[in-house]
Formats: sequence, structure tokens, C-alpha cells
Amino acid sequence: MLDEQFLHKLDALRPRLLSRARGGAGGSRASRMLGTSAEFSDFREYAPGDDIRRIDWNAYARFDKLFLKLFMEEQEAHITILLDGTASMGEKWPCACQIAEAYAYAALSGGDRVRIAIAGEGGVSAAPFGTGRRDYLRLSSFAAAYTPKGQADLSQLVRALTPYPKGLTLTISDFLWEDAGQKLFSALRFRGQEVCAVQVLSPQELRPAYSGALRLLDSEGAPALSLTVDERLLRQYQDRLNRFLLSVRENCHKNGAPYVLMDTGEKAEDVLIRQFLQSGILE
Repeated sequence: MLDEQFLHKLDALRPRLLSRARGGAGGSRASRMLGTSAEFSDFREYAPGDDIRRIDWNAYARFDKLFLKLFMEEQEAHITILLDGTASMGEKWPCACQIAEAYAYAALSGGDRVRIAIAGEGGVSAAPFGTGRRDYLRLSSFAAAYTPKGQADLSQLVRALTPYPKGLTLTISDFLWEDAGQKLFSALRFRGQEVCAVQVLSPQELRPAYSGALRLLDSEGAPALSLTVDERLLRQYQDRLNRFLLSVRENCHKNGAPYVLMDTGEKAEDVLIRQFLQSGILE
């Protein structure tokens, strides 16, 4: 669980959406629908049956015609936090959960509808959408109770996730896939989602400090690999890592997805707000 001091800092923040909200009940985001919020949108001439309380009498005095004030209805956004629950996320799971908790709290505090979905071996499971800070503990407990395991194609699993109202999806994963996340981002865009991405990697993945003979075991069941680690091999690894990270960032850019790389060796509370604000994931 995140401490109270950190949660207090999140109270003033909210997820950033590029488009206007399309949600259902009244909320704090401007919608594409016209309604009765305080944000002015336009005028139109009065027609019989219109609400006379919305007549602009100043405009009537100037033009000798009745005009209605139109406003943007404010609605809540639907936000899904999609967690990669496959085995490769094992040691990174506590950090991934902290990120999900912080983002969920900021979204709930901002008046949005929020759920956490976990995609892993056996399919995808999702907590019901929550509203208000009262649902923070329920969503946090849902993520914390899960243990990453097995393999899964997240791009296929999100196609089966229902309901999936148009809105925003924050994806939290190591993106250790051949396509560096592109199929998943495409699947989310097909489901009408704006996309944000947080890539979580461990210090051992970012800065390996091994030497000598090693036998590497794959957490998702691939054959074991025996090798001898020296400076040349570490340089090759770093070069491939940099190209992989660049591929993830480029895929995010192509899909209009703000991107953050989180090192699980750092305390999430120390860097999360700064990086989320800089990337545009929060505002």
C-alpha cells in the first residue's frame, strides 16, 4: 500500500486525456455532448420546447431574438489499468502494483471510473469499475492478490475483455516481446482506447553485473542458456537492450502513447510523479 503522504500528493493530479471524455454519469471532464455544466460551448436560436432558463437575455436585448446558451456536459472518463501478469513480471510485480495503485488513486480522486485488469496465463480478469477514493483499497487489493505466472498474448486477451468502453488504458509491462508491444497497442486502439505505457525493468535487466560462467533459466519456460559473461558480451547485451528500448518508445510514439521507463530498483514514490508529469501521463 502507498503511504498517506504520497497519496496526498496525488490528490492534485489526474490522468491526461487527449480527447474529451465519452463516459456516462456526470463527472469532471468536458464531454463531446452538450449539457448543463459551467463550461460555455456555443449559442443557438431558441425553439419551442427549449428550457427557458437557458435563454441569454443579454443577447435578446442586443439582437431582439431569443438565443440559448449551450454548455459542454462534464462526464467521467473510463480508465483501465492493464497489468501484464505473465511470469517475466515476477520480481517486478510489487513495483508494477505500486504504479497501478498510484494511477488508480489519481484517477479516482479526479472523478473518473477506474478498473484494474490483469492479463496472464489463463486469460484476463478485471475488477469492476470503481468511482471515488472509497474504491482505492478494493482495486489495490485486487492487484496485490495476484501472482504472475505463465505466458500470454496480451494483444489477444484485450480483444476478449468485456465490457470495454471507450476511454484510456494505461499498460504496465516489461514489454519483453518480439514486437515490443506493437500488437497490443494496435489492439487497444482498435478497442477505442487512448494508450499510455509504463515499462518496468529490473536493475539486473538494465545494468547486468554478472561475470564468468552462468546458466540462465527463462521464467516463461524457454530452454535454459549456458554462457560465459565477459566485457564483450555485456557490451553486446547493452547494445541490444538499447535497440529494444528504442523500439518500445517508437511503437508508443506511433500510437500516440506517452511512455515511461521505470527501474524497479528505485523507489517508485520518489520518481513516479515526476516522470508521469514529464511524460504527460498525469497532469
